[in-house]
Amino acid sequence: ITLANAKGSPFFSLNHRHLYLALAVTVPHNGALRPNPYTKWMEISMTLPSTGIREYVDEFTNEWTLGPDGYLVEEGLIPLPKEERKRNYYIARRLTPLSVDEL
Repeated sequence: ITLANAKGSPFFSLNHRHLYLALAVTVPHNGALRPNPYTKWMEISMTLPSTGIREYVDEFTNEWTLGPDGYLVEEGLIPLPKEERKRNYYIARRLTPLSVDEL
């Protein structure tokens, strides 16, 4: 998983727990699992921005970000092959749950 933030945006630090809570289909709550209610990063932790999780996923699955001419190439990103980018785009846009084997 590659994460990035826009140059002009405030710095924030994500950890494994934040990512899990943002992307999991179900999350722990009072000793049980419930459907994931989180739509904004700050709902997971007040140390995170108010940006929506969906908007973040949308930005970092677009060709203008991750493609061969994307702005992250200037920062050193080596783009995935086109078919892999396309596959990841659809998985991310649908917020499809991933298994450990797919990571």
